[in-house]
Amino acid sequence: MIKSAKLFYYYLNDSLRELKNNFKIYLVYILSLCLVAVVQNGLDLTFPKDAIVLRIISKILFSIVPILILSKILYVIKIRHFGVGEYGRVLWRFLLYNFYYFFLVLVAASLYFFSAMIVGSMTTMETGALVTSFLLAPFFYVIIFYSLSPIVAVFYDEQFVDVFSQSRKLTRKNMFLVIVNHLISLLIPVIFSSILLVDNPILKFSLGLVLSVPEAIMSILMLLTTTRICLYLSELE
Repeated sequence: MIKSAKLFYYYLNDSLRELKNNFKIYLVYILSLCLVAVVQNGLDLTFPKDAIVLRIISKILFSIVPILILSKILYVIKIRHFGVGEYGRVLWRFLLYNFYYFFLVLVAASLYFFSAMIVGSMTTMETGALVTSFLLAPFFYVIIFYSLSPIVAVFYDEQFVDVFSQSRKLTRKNMFLVIVNHLISLLIPVIFSSILLVDNPILKFSLGLVLSVPEAIMSILMLLTTTRICLYLSELE
């Protein structure tokens, strides 16, 4: 575990150095991600409070746009390391397997909550809590072992491998490293989404404007770190 934590810290620092050394190049992506966040927050201000459908559509659309931006970075990384790649295919596969991964997590979460409700209604509180904890295993399995699938889909495009099988294979090589990396990646949107708790719309927009910069930087930094970890695991026997 300590070795894995050190490996994560190493690749995080390596990614940070690349971001600093090529900041002028990454500035375009940072500003693009910031613009997306600002436009989304601005639209939220204009929507009526009861316009639930509009807000859902906005959330869906503006969750896709950052993937389109980050796919360009992935394309550059793929060309640099593999010497081949088409931006159109990188974009499509990264978007598609992000959707697949989200769908699998959603299905696993739904099965967990549905099963937990049935178990809770049929057993005592102590037994129900024990069984429910076991039901969490498949949910966490999907979250962790398939987390590399969008990156694998891009890097292994020309090799015609089973993306999810390859993601599981890479994760087994150093599961704790993947867990730490994915946990940090998940914390970024959770932390920066805390502005949703602010009631004042003007204050919420102002905070969103300010926080969009560090959020964009952290998103790119974790993408660089994840790609490095994926390449490292690919080279392990």
